[in-house]
Amino acid sequence: QISTLAGNQTPSSFVGEVLFTMAIIGLGLLLFALLIGNMQNFLQGLGR
Repeated sequence: QISTLAGNQTPSSFVGEVLFTMAIIGLGLLLFALLIGNMQNFLQGLGR
């Protein structure tokens, strides 16, 4: 079960906290996508 892994955490009913968490996750995904794109460009540059 996930509840034992997460340590009995209850989902937040506070809207600001949910929006903050979604913003952090979105920012992380964006930075990860930019990192993958930069790595692809770098590897293509090495191949020339």
